[in-house]
Amino acid sequence: MVAGAWPTRNDQQIVSELFLKTIKAAEILDVDHAWVETLKTLQQRLLPPQIGRQGNLMEWMIDRDPSTDHRHTSHLFAVYPGSTINMETTPTLANAARRSLELRKTTGDSRRSWAWTWRSMLWARLHEGDKAHAMLQGLITHNMLDNLFTTHHLPLQIDGNYGIAAAMLEMLVQSHTSTIELLPARPTAWPSGSVKGLKARGNIEVEMQWHNGEVTHWHLSSPHPQTVTVKVNNTYHTVHL
Repeated sequence: MVAGAWPTRNDQQIVSELFLKTIKAAEILDVDHAWVETLKTLQQRLLPPQIGRQGNLMEWMIDRDPSTDHRHTSHLFAVYPGSTINMETTPTLANAARRSLELRKTTGDSRRSWAWTWRSMLWARLHEGDKAHAMLQGLITHNMLDNLFTTHHLPLQIDGNYGIAAAMLEMLVQSHTSTIELLPARPTAWPSGSVKGLKARGNIEVEMQWHNGEVTHWHLSSPHPQTVTVKVNNTYHTVHL
């Protein structure tokens, strides 16, 4: 995701996410116990995320000046598509990631469709609905054709389309932590609405309606019994499906 002669935090975050998800999968399946212990040992040897002198999430192994308009945000992998940095369990690191995005400016040194969508997903994960929506507006304004395909230097860059759809879903439902959140990053431009058929992790289907920014109706369904925690209008609910 990023080229350079020096190792980046991005490398550490990718490996960390891989180890943690492999460990979790093996523990759920009750397999590969020795391998899990090896991975846990290796996980402890990885360099954890650190905060730089400007309050930003450090991109490099050393604390370089983070003030840049570069379009890449690879060092925020742990926010999205990863999940080890999040608002629920690591709020301090999440705020540092927010600072990094602020220093990176809007879309950096270019208007690429994937840059708009990546930032939209990151802002959504950081519960900044209006900023996530602003990225959606930027994509439509600067990188979307009349047929709704998104552009790069070539006529088409489909990951801009797929990515912005994922970003809009992140504004409505998030489930990458231990909690399913409804409207975690609702922009003010969407004061009322309804959705159905959305999927949260665990193959859980989500249906909801909202009015004036508040969820007024919601329903979860699952093909198999499970118990989940749901955050609705800043209130936590334990739901048996």
